[in-house]
Amino acid sequence: MLPNPAAGDSTEAGATESQVGLSEPLDEPPPYAPWVHLAELTNSDGAGNNPGFGDILAISPDGNTIVAGVPLHSYSSGNHDEDGLVRVYTKPEGGEWEDAHETAILTASDGYDVDRFGITVAISDDL
Repeated sequence: MLPNPAAGDSTEAGATESQVGLSEPLDEPPPYAPWVHLAELTNSDGAGNNPGFGDILAISPDGNTIVAGVPLHSYSSGNHDEDGLVRVYTKPEGGEWEDAHETAILTASDGYDVDRFGITVAISDDL
């Protein structure tokens, strides 16, 4: 079960340029194995064109939503460079994290070059 940050549990996430892997600390990790793999969260449009994917992450206080900023992403249509986007991942209702694609992609409405939308991300339960 994913730890609950609202209850003071710690939650960790790691990433590469094409996928995000969720993990949680073990109570007493064996040497050189401090994480337990929970799920692989990938992008629906393939592994390409995602420089920096997952370098910027935020996890909701209840542990049910993860957002991954991809500020160096360039849209495939038009002449936009590094306008960026944010990928949103949601844990299945009543279930555990499982391998999945994002549930939403957020982009800037104006989409200018080098906007780097998603260079910082945060989630609040106080909305």
